[in-house]
Amino acid sequence: MVIVGGYETSVSRLNLEGHPDEPDWLSHVNANLLKVKLATEIIGISSIHLLKTFIING
Repeated sequence: MVIVGGYETSVSRLNLEGHPDEPDWLSHVNANLLKVKLATEIIGISSIHLLKTFIING
């Protein structure tokens, strides 16, 4: 997903509609959705790290 999202964001759009090798998940995942998921994961990991720091130093 990251490779497809990066390619569509920075290189060009993939025109795989109707192609036999098109992945099933590609029809409902786009670059914007991937950006939101990545940002959410980064925030979640940062929150856990911050909580760990407070617990250890608290």
